[in-house]
Amino acid sequence: MGLVLILLFLFAGIGAGIITGLVPGFHINTMALIVVSIFSNGIVDGIYLAVFIIANLITHTFLDFIPSTFIGAPDESTALSVLPAHRMLLSGAGYDAVVLATWGSLIAVLISISTFLIFQILLVELNLYSVLKWAIPLILFTIILSVLYLESEKSLRHTVMAAGVFLLSGIFGYAVLSFSANGNFYPFPYLKTTFLFPVFTGMFGLSTLWLSRTVRIPPQKISKNVNLNRKYVRASLAGTFSGALVGFLPGVTSGIAAVLSRMFFRDENEKSFICAMGSVNTANALYNMLALFIILRPRSEAIDVISQQIFVTEWGNALSPPSQILLFILVALVAAVFSYFITLKVAAKAARMIPRMGDKYGKLSVKIMIFLCFLIFIFTGFYGLIFAAIAFFIGLLPPKLGIMRVHLMGVIIFPVLIYYL
Repeated sequence: MGLVLILLFLFAGIGAGIITGLVPGFHINTMALIVVSIFSNGIVDGIYLAVFIIANLITHTFLDFIPSTFIGAPDESTALSVLPAHRMLLSGAGYDAVVLATWGSLIAVLISISTFLIFQILLVELNLYSVLKWAIPLILFTIILSVLYLESEKSLRHTVMAAGVFLLSGIFGYAVLSFSANGNFYPFPYLKTTFLFPVFTGMFGLSTLWLSRTVRIPPQKISKNVNLNRKYVRASLAGTFSGALVGFLPGVTSGIAAVLSRMFFRDENEKSFICAMGSVNTANALYNMLALFIILRPRSEAIDVISQQIFVTEWGNALSPPSQILLFILVALVAAVFSYFITLKVAAKAARMIPRMGDKYGKLSVKIMIFLCFLIFIFTGFYGLIFAAIAFFIGLLPPKLGIMRVHLMGVIIFPVLIYYL
């Protein structure tokens, strides 16, 4: 392997991660498919493309909190952070919200990589992977009951409404995932993605942008030293554990990991929750990567693309990790360090620029809604637009009913639970 080419694709991946992280709706899976299609003639060794995708993946998990905080257009992995981050934004602490998420991501990188060997021993040497798969329904039931319990502390009425929203979003999610795309029109078929993109964009992104169209953003404080105490480290541990748990499970996404981490924090601990969310996203990406080498199964589209570009060597002996995973760990570390500083720099600029927009902020929200609808059409066709519209109206229910948006995650939890039962 050429060191120069590795560095070239590493930093190209970081650059791509900045783009996918900052542009609402531009997912890393799409970037991976575009890059692989460009080099599909075999002129570049697959290991370099894998380096690019890993760097893109890690960088994206850092940068994507900027649009979800300052604009409110999340993807699945940051969806639940939108409301807490927006509350901080409206109190003048949007920059602090990004700092907390960024620290969560950085801590997750260090914790995740340092525990790779432990997970290899548990899942391979001790063969506990089968036990983990068996426990999925129990984990999901626990999550559902836990988030409903949080509403029960308000009133029985809130609990009933929360259960209704969970069930409604769950049935919708099951219908979408069961839907056949036959007859759908895709303007660019090679760019098509799953219908989860319009569902999450409509449910969390479009609904939040709609509610933000009349908002004026106050001046933002740019703290040079954000107080990062032990509770944030505990939050990061919880987020990393949640990301790790679902990183090995088929059909269980980072959105479910986000809900799992939500069980540890109440609304009044929203800063801890944001830190945990940063950890969830990055940890999930890293453990998806690890799963490829210890159970030989990709757990995300981006990692699946990597599995098609290289011959994956199984990590069968705890003390003899494959050279590929050692390379990817180094790539992840370098990408994380650069992403940390880039994210803080860009967030500071956003914190200075957004409040100056005044009434134009609402117009920006509407323009981004139009842009997201355009992307939905490009990636998922006419059916995607229909699903996004339905998801949009469902996404408006929690803020109107006074319940937490976490119940909207029934859109993915319910179908996964049905699958395992």
